[in-house]
This record gives sequence, C-alpha cells and structure tokens, in this order.
Amino acid sequence: MSWFLGGIGNFKEDLFTDIQRQVPAHLFKIFSGDMFLIAGGIPNTCKFEISNHALNKKNWLQVGAGITREHPQKFLSNSDWQNIVDNNSEEDLTIDGHYVLASWNKDKIFIVTDRIGLRDFYFCKDEHGNIFFSTRIDWLARFVNTEIDFKEFGSRWLLFNQISTRSILKNINRVTGGNVLIIDRHKKNAELKKNNWLPALSGTNYSEHNFYEDLKSLITFPILDYKLSLSLSGGLDSRVILSYLLNQKGNWDTHSFGSEKHPDFIIAKRIADDFKINHVHLDSPEQSSEEFFNELLDYSGITVINTSASSLMQLGHYKLLQNSQDIIIDGCPGEIWRRQFFNRLSYFGKKYILKRDFKNIIKLIAYHKADIFNDDVNETMYNGSEEQLEEIFEILPAPETIGVENWIDLFAIKTRYPNYFLHEQVRTDSIVLTYMPFTQISMLEKLFLMKYSLKKTARLFRNIISQNAPSLKTYPLVKGTIVHRFI
Repeated sequence: MSWFLGGIGNFKEDLFTDIQRQVPAHLFKIFSGDMFLIAGGIPNTCKFEISNHALNKKNWLQVGAGITREHPQKFLSNSDWQNIVDNNSEEDLTIDGHYVLASWNKDKIFIVTDRIGLRDFYFCKDEHGNIFFSTRIDWLARFVNTEIDFKEFGSRWLLFNQISTRSILKNINRVTGGNVLIIDRHKKNAELKKNNWLPALSGTNYSEHNFYEDLKSLITFPILDYKLSLSLSGGLDSRVILSYLLNQKGNWDTHSFGSEKHPDFIIAKRIADDFKINHVHLDSPEQSSEEFFNELLDYSGITVINTSASSLMQLGHYKLLQNSQDIIIDGCPGEIWRRQFFNRLSYFGKKYILKRDFKNIIKLIAYHKADIFNDDVNETMYNGSEEQLEEIFEILPAPETIGVENWIDLFAIKTRYPNYFLHEQVRTDSIVLTYMPFTQISMLEKLFLMKYSLKKTARLFRNIISQNAPSLKTYPLVKGTIVHRFI
C-alpha cells in the first residue's frame, strides 16, 4: 500500500529510530519539533510537497491517486495537488480517484479521504496525549492499549461486509468517506468533520449516451500518457472495458492472473488471441511456507480481516507487477451498474427493508464463516450488526422515497465500497497504480438518475458491447467457475 505514519506531540528521539526500523522503505520523512511524518509506497501513488516556510497550507502528502473530472481526464500531478491544497477547502473536494490527502502548516493538520471511501486512515491518542495517525491500523495498535471491538467487528465477520465504517479496534478511530480530521498542533486535540456523501436522487435523467461518453473518457484517458493494461477475465465488466479499448490504437494490452486451467483465463486468452491482443499471463511462483506466512501477516494487517486467507493465493498475483510502469484498469465493481449487489436481499427482502425488520435482513446478508467465538461474543457481534443496520437506515434516504432497489444499491455503495473494495485498492497501491472507472464519483453521483430498466439484467452493458464490438458477444461469460452463454 502507499502509506503514512505520523504524530503530533512530545516524542523521545528513540521513537523515530524504532519507527524507521519497523516500517517499509520510505519515500518521504520529516522529524521536526512536535511533528513527525513518514510515508512510502511507489511514486505513482505517493506524492508530496514540502515548504520550509509553512505559514500557510503549503505542505502536503497524498497517497492513492486523484483524477481530474474535466474531459479528457488525467491523473493529478504534483502541481495539480498543490493547486488543490492552495485553493480548496478539504470538505469541498469531489475529484475522482481514491486518495488520502494530508496538508499542514504551523498551526494545524488537515487529513481528508475521497468521498466514495476507497482509501482510509486511522488516528488515536496515547496516554501522554500524543496524537498518532496512519493508513495502517496495526501500526497504531503499538501506541495505545487496544483490543477487538466485537460490536463493530460483528458485521465484518457475520455478514458479507461490515456495515459501519468505524474502527474494529478500541481506542483507534477510522476515517473514510470524505470525512476530514483536523488536528490542532498547539492544543494537541483532534476534531473530526463528517461528510455523508449522497448521489443525486432526482433531476434530469442520465441518458445511456451520456453514460457511454463519460465511461469512454474514464477508460481511455491514460493511453494519452501511459501504457494501460486491462485485467481481463471471462466476466462482463472487463469485457465492457475491452469493447472500448478495441477502438483505440496501441499503448494498451491485457493480462490475466492465476491458473491457465481456470475458465477466466481460457476465455480471456481466446478473446486476446482472436483479436490479436498482447495478453500476459501472471501466475505466482511457488513460495516456502515461511515466505507465505510472512506475506499473509502483512496481508491481514492491510486488509483488516476483510477476506479469507486463501484469497491471497489469487490476489497475491498483483505482486508480479511490482515496479511496473503500466496503469492497471479493472472492471470491478461494475456490478453496481447492473443491479447485482445483495441479490438475495433484492429477491426476498423488500418487505423486510420496508418494515425495518433487521433480524430478517441480517439473515439475507449473512455470510457463513467459521464459528470460532463463544456465545457471549457471538451475541455481542449480532447485536452490533443490528445496531449498525439501524444506523444505516438513519443515514440513507428512506426506501419508500427512493425505491427499494435504489436503496439496496446505495446501501452497497455506503457499506461495501469502504469495507470491502477499499482494502484491495489500498493493498495494490504499493505495487502498481490501479483504478476502477465504474467507481468514480463523477459516475456514481448520477447512478440513480439513470432508468432502472437499463441497469436491470445488464441491458446497459450489453448495449455498449453491441455498439463497440458486437463480436465479443460470441464468447461465453464466466461466473466463478461456471461458463454460460452470452445472452
């Protein structure tokens, strides 16, 4: 991940030595007076600017990647970020991309995340009143007495994903979803300003043509300055992206991860061969048990027990792209544009949503994991899940007002994006710059202005493929390990 670790307070010199010994190789560090800040990752996802005359907010650090909203888009450069820091309030940032932006002067530190919630950070205060902040929750656990907060952790363990966006460790706070942390360097206190981003829920219809053009710009803009590589599978979402790229000359290729025997690779390779696309197969070499265990520990720290340990076998393939100058484009999670999240809830739970029947909603979004906790902990986790469901109903517009199907999609954006997709985005940021056009705020803010009939049964995506490259419809689709005909 592109990462940072910092603090405000009165620190002993040996703390800095310990920190540098325990964190990965860094790109940036300052240890001065009451403040320290150290950061790393790769240059494409870790940018910064430091001034010796910090009377105004001219010092800044950004991890992740920002994208302009003007057509054609571009990834934000250092000068672009500098302009944003100089001329914008943190609460007003609505740029595309996934990022945490920290800026500071002699009086205050401001730290803000993207509004969708694809990057996050944490902060805590130790027994001496020192404030620490970091993109790694496991690093902050060194500075405070902490333990798992099972009321918060419950939905992460019992359901498809955590519902709240709070920290799962006590005495450590989490910040995501466009919220802003303001630290007063003199008073040594921290203020959190919350920002409940919601998309437009009424207004002029977002036409199929407008979606087509906006998506085209988001998919093709990197080709102007970078080599673009598409993570191509046998699924529908990556095929939509491919349909645009087939009409672009050069400077892009495709790749697939994992076994050559998996249907995803077989279909992707067949498409690439038939269209004479340069296609790269990436499969991890064998590891010793010690190497895998060490990597698993780091993976668990970054992803915060977000996915099963076995997921590393597949997701670990990204490390084969280490130090690549390519920009990786990914079709995840295109499902939001074809009404595919929480299908059980959609099919069987509409009446429970309208009745606020939390017990039956939980049954429909439960995800079985090993039963390793005692009865008291299980009860605490279940009660915490119910409380979080009640809270999300208070945060979101009423389903009676926006419609149950729209409510479910908004529920997915507000809970699944920051609690599931975020963690993989964070992890890959230390390896290669990866972005997902379907998740950009400039697109999602218009999601509910589109006719529902276009999203249902993936009609919108099928129309795009028919327009861009109809021959792609002759290849079957893959769902998991199941291959089925393109309909």
